[in-house]
Amino acid sequence: MEKDVRLMRGRKLKRLINKRVLEHSIQNCNSMSESSRYLDLSYNTFKKYCKRYDLWIEENINQSGKGIKKSRVIKSIKDD
Repeated sequence: MEKDVRLMRGRKLKRLINKRVLEHSIQNCNSMSESSRYLDLSYNTFKKYCKRYDLWIEENINQSGKGIKKSRVIKSIKDD
């Protein structure tokens, strides 16, 4: 009677992330943080794998957020 290991230990199983998967996510996403969300990895883990395969390039970080939609709250003021 084998149980799922994820349920027994209460954490995710380790998955093998190869270079092709990382390259694909970087090409399809606008930033590195979006790529990490795309692969369902934490940002630090994603960064570790990218550095391991020499994919962590400053051009891909996108600190300014160009090309990414930002949610903005518009407040309307009603005069009585």
